[in-house]
Amino acid sequence: MARVPKGYDGNRPTFRSIKRLLPNILKDVSSKVDDEPLKVLTLWSEVVGKEIGKRAIATQFESGILTVRVSDSTLLSLLARQEKYRLMKELQKRLGKGKIKDIFFRIG
Repeated sequence: MARVPKGYDGNRPTFRSIKRLLPNILKDVSSKVDDEPLKVLTLWSEVVGKEIGKRAIATQFESGILTVRVSDSTLLSLLARQEKYRLMKELQKRLGKGKIKDIFFRIG
């Protein structure tokens, strides 16, 4: 027995026009794309301030993970151990919950 779509009376075609499908597909795709990396990278220097912003530069934001390049191991330790969660909280407050999942600090 062949499968028949619900409510199908046998007179209409079962295909859907691409013209009707495309707007919904594009809307779904654009909602899943994270279009705010530049905003996050520029916001970083505001959150940490000018002095630290010169020595700790946000370099990448992808899939909710912010990567920050720091100038030395002392600053890496300070940011990673003492300031990380405060910084995450401040960024989430400004961007909205769930945007920032983690911050990785690297010497470079």
